[in-house]
Amino acid sequence: MTEIRTERLILRSVTENDAEDIYEYSKDSEIGPKAGWKPHESVEETKKLLPDIFLKQPSVFAIVMPENGKVIGTIGLINDEKRSYDKVRMLGYALGKEYHCRGFMTEAAKAVIEYGFKTMGLELISAYCYPFNIASQRVIEKCGFMYEGTLKMSELRYDGTLLDEICYSISKDEYLGITAE
Repeated sequence: MTEIRTERLILRSVTENDAEDIYEYSKDSEIGPKAGWKPHESVEETKKLLPDIFLKQPSVFAIVMPENGKVIGTIGLINDEKRSYDKVRMLGYALGKEYHCRGFMTEAAKAVIEYGFKTMGLELISAYCYPFNIASQRVIEKCGFMYEGTLKMSELRYDGTLLDEICYSISKDEYLGITAE
């Protein structure tokens, strides 16, 4: 079980016991739609999604507050369906609304990016967000990702809305250049 510690957070594997905490932020109507998924309607729905989305993913982590063990979000490096090279993963994340604008996601993302390049041996990490998700764009840019372009009409969201995606990436060489400064 991989565990990553940052200054204020613990990143660890998601367990079935995390369902209540994950449901707490996943039911919020402002969280899921910004990332492309529908808000969860019940804790049972969250429990059903845990195995495929979280438990079977070795590089997906619960974001935990060390002082109380509460899961406030999730973050991970998952397969990038837009790229076929096996040394590339996509950064994905979600965070409870009450923890926004406090630097938690940037802190977690930087730790996961380091894990991706130094432990997983990745050569590139991608990140995507919708044009209206300004907070996610800020996290991505603070982590050193470079803008690649905008994919027009790239994703049909769960609610039938056709959306563009802003594409970013950071290569291992770019990352090492940033961390060497």
